[in-house]
Amino acid sequence: MDADNPLASLQAASCTYRIALGPRAGQKVLSLRTIAGRDEKTTAALCANAHGFSLHAGVRCGAH
Repeated sequence: MDADNPLASLQAASCTYRIALGPRAGQKVLSLRTIAGRDEKTTAALCANAHGFSLHAGVRCGAH
């Protein structure tokens, strides 16, 4: 770790998907990915649903 900037090593590990601390430091992190099933609906390009939130980028609201 860099004594001048202790977060630099943590940031570098995060950006490269590596474990930053402990006995497994430097090893790649396990990444889990899922593939959408055939029966799932595809969402529009401007709509995202994640962790209970829905974001619609193509919608706007008036000031009042």
